[in-house]
Amino acid sequence: MLGQLERRSHTHHHPPISPTYARQILDLQEAGATEEDLHPIVAEAITESYFTEWGTRADGLRADLTHVQAIEFMF
Repeated sequence: MLGQLERRSHTHHHPPISPTYARQILDLQEAGATEEDLHPIVAEAITESYFTEWGTRADGLRADLTHVQAIEFMF
């Protein structure tokens, strides 16, 4: 089932991500990736930690980032 969540307000999330995804994001940034280029890998990282809680729920869920105004990373 496909679903779409649309919020008109700004939402801030601060989920932890695995070291594997952190390394991939850093490698992409060093290679000159734009924020938009990072959306797929960031969506995977957030899905793993936030939406599926490290694989303990919502098996098979996939999230896409759309209408993103900013992405900030802290490692």
